[in-house]
Amino acid sequence: GTLWIGTWHGLFRLRRGTLAKLGVQDGLPDDAIHRLLRDSQGTLWAATQSGIARRRIMDAHFSTVPVPGEGASRAAVLFEAPAGTVWIGSANGLARVSGGRVALITSEQGLPENWVGAGELDAMGYLWLGQLNGLTRVFLNDLIGVADGRAPTLTTVSTYQSLDGLAGGDPTAWPHPWSFADSTGKLWFALAHGIAIVDPRRAGEVPHDPITRI
Repeated sequence: GTLWIGTWHGLFRLRRGTLAKLGVQDGLPDDAIHRLLRDSQGTLWAATQSGIARRRIMDAHFSTVPVPGEGASRAAVLFEAPAGTVWIGSANGLARVSGGRVALITSEQGLPENWVGAGELDAMGYLWLGQLNGLTRVFLNDLIGVADGRAPTLTTVSTYQSLDGLAGGDPTAWPHPWSFADSTGKLWFALAHGIAIVDPRRAGEVPHDPITRI
């Protein structure tokens, strides 16, 4: 029965008709709230301009969650994949913040680029990421293996761009969320020039660019 409202001027909690403001004094990194997520275990996650914090059901205050590098700055998306594992996407990469060791995955580990603004898990175990040049698909277990340190780079990355049927243009980060998984398993993504509907069961492998020899 509690409603949480994230704004650029603090986090507000509406409970039994009373509105209370929470901020730095309550454990948040700052007052500019970018994203909110209630995970499957009931923990409330808040991504702010400069960091990320969580508050479990029985906690009185938020606690800051460390993220390597600048992975928690200016969050574009918070999502859970699979249950119990929370990820944050920003202009600095994709960071795992729960469900294993804290890790940041960037283009150095095989992502096409660092900016991540959407994340949807399909029924076959692939994670679809919204990135500036289109959509990226990667096998979730591959991503977890890199985050765990068991593999140096991603090996199952496929990218889908305008020539693959997307409406074209960069993904639209506002309003948020700009991705959605419907009851049939299809994934919807809002792009700058239209909406892309992906049926993961029909998505084929994207061939790698041919090697150029001179």
